[in-house]
Amino acid sequence: MKNAPAGALLWIDRPAWSLLIASAESIERIQIVPTDPDGLASGARQVAETLEAHGLGGRPIGLGLASSDCLSASIRIDDLRSHRLGGIGKHQAWTFRLEEDLPIAAEDVVCDFHPRRHNALGIACCTQWLAPYIQQLETAGVPVAFASPVALLACSQLLSSSQLSDVRLLLWRHHRPIEALVLTDGSVDQWQWLPTPAPEKLGTQFTASPDQNRLPMLDPVARIRLACMLPPDTNTESPSSDPSEATSPIALAGPDWPDVEELALPGRPVPLKVRMVDTVEMDHAAAQATVAILDGRRSPWIDLRRDALAIKNRLGPLRTPLLTMTLSLLLLFGSVIGGLLYRSWQYDAEVESLRQEQATVFTRLFARQSVPISILSRLESEAARLQAIGQDPGDVLAAGSALQTLYEALRRLPDGEELRFRIVEMNFTNHDLVIEGQTRSHADAERLAAALRQQGGFLTQPPRTESLATQGVAFTLSARKSSAAVSDRAPIPTTALTGGRP
Repeated sequence: MKNAPAGALLWIDRPAWSLLIASAESIERIQIVPTDPDGLASGARQVAETLEAHGLGGRPIGLGLASSDCLSASIRIDDLRSHRLGGIGKHQAWTFRLEEDLPIAAEDVVCDFHPRRHNALGIACCTQWLAPYIQQLETAGVPVAFASPVALLACSQLLSSSQLSDVRLLLWRHHRPIEALVLTDGSVDQWQWLPTPAPEKLGTQFTASPDQNRLPMLDPVARIRLACMLPPDTNTESPSSDPSEATSPIALAGPDWPDVEELALPGRPVPLKVRMVDTVEMDHAAAQATVAILDGRRSPWIDLRRDALAIKNRLGPLRTPLLTMTLSLLLLFGSVIGGLLYRSWQYDAEVESLRQEQATVFTRLFARQSVPISILSRLESEAARLQAIGQDPGDVLAAGSALQTLYEALRRLPDGEELRFRIVEMNFTNHDLVIEGQTRSHADAERLAAALRQQGGFLTQPPRTESLATQGVAFTLSARKSSAAVSDRAPIPTTALTGGRP
């Protein structure tokens, strides 16, 4: 959906909270008013219910801190090299140096730094004050991805979308407070929060002066603080006569600024040029920066979710997608393993079938021997033995016995009424047959060969015949069992081998 919520920022602006829900086209501000005495548990529940109603339930949010709840200072870091730290970490060394500018001990605050080339902007917040907010929100089911001052979030968003290379001081007004940020090379070096007098206290002492360059919401103390924040090299020359070449070291952002072009500060002989850069509300800019941070497109300058307030489980916000991905991977692996096991079972079944076939062949050839473990090796050994004595191993595997050959030949020879013949000698093996005998004529010898060929029983060669001196013909008949006779052979009847006797 084009206008679906993309992220949320919870601004802890006491006594009420502001929940900013950002989408692609708009930002919705929802006031959260805690009802319990401490204002934490009920506020956290309201935040969770509101996020759930907007389709952001369970998703991480950003926690925005008011400027009045943060301490800031710019520290020098170029002399804190790693080899000079004496075994302590860089962050810890920076914390000790920041402690020199803090009104409380470093052990009581959580701090983070935005480093530059020589300096770093350090931001600190009281751990004892901030920790209950994070604990109550996460107890209510609202993960807090980061905690950062709203002013710095808004400034990072403005600098990412505006050309402020010539600006040294950015003044951003949000209601009464004014955020003063010193900029260098597109980033912030210093940050101060300037409380402004109430409207009823803005008397004529600030507005009736003939100096039209003075802003009524900046009292003399604020002007002195701004003059101290600006680097000495800030442009103090008179503006160029050509407006296109003039620079504006001071930029104004936010609504409700008077229409001014210059600002006079104590110690500056020449007023500094001022220009308006954006009228967007600070909380809206901070919400847009939060969406970019939650999407992973940007990192916050300051993140106070560290040390004692660090996220215990950084994968917590990704728990649901990670669980879904894990279950999908397990299902994929289970399917692959199941398929491999089924294929293995098929292979095992095929191997067992071939082994049974080998066992059947072995039992037929060696009926009185037990089936060995390696049937193939035994058959190969037996084939080599047969080849050594001049026999074809295929004949042994194809034929049953010489008696079967004798039986097949005798049952195909004609009886004495059809054809008279005499068998003098008969040689037979598992499948070969040689018959020597006598018959009345050469034609009768051919009839004997034809009788053996009946029903595909034998493959015969033309008989060799020779006329006898007395009377008749001597013949030699060679035959070999055909493949059909081998495969379709029947068991030998007992009566065929015993001459009809039981």
